[in-house]
Amino acid sequence: MRTLVLVIAAAALAACTTEEIIPFPPKGWDREKAEAAALAGDVQASNEVAYYYETHGTPAEQLRWYRVSAEAGSATGMQLLALALERQGGRTACAEAIELHRKVAVIRESEGPGRGRTHAADADRLEATRAECEARGARR
Repeated sequence: MRTLVLVIAAAALAACTTEEIIPFPPKGWDREKAEAAALAGDVQASNEVAYYYETHGTPAEQLRWYRVSAEAGSATGMQLLALALERQGGRTACAEAIELHRKVAVIRESEGPGRGRTHAADADRLEATRAECEARGARR
């Protein structure tokens, strides 16, 4: 079984070309302009800035920009903020993560099929978060 997994992983890696890997930030991307657009409510910009700080910032900066992205209405931003809050831990963070996962599930359900992720995966993530938080004693 382990050999099969390695063979599949090697085949998947071999199928990728360097053209498919997109570096971030892309050439010409202006962080300050993107931050201003994000703060003005641009969802795409907020996701870009959040991703930038995920790879180039501190945990506090990541949380700040995930929150901006989530507040702009981005389901991706909500999901990333929820995952960051789960890592942070604590009663309040867990409660907020559960609520964010719930919102993501509702948004994705309203978007209909064909989103790449299944609604079942969103529901599974919500239940996993709830279970993890309860196991840590952060009952909602």
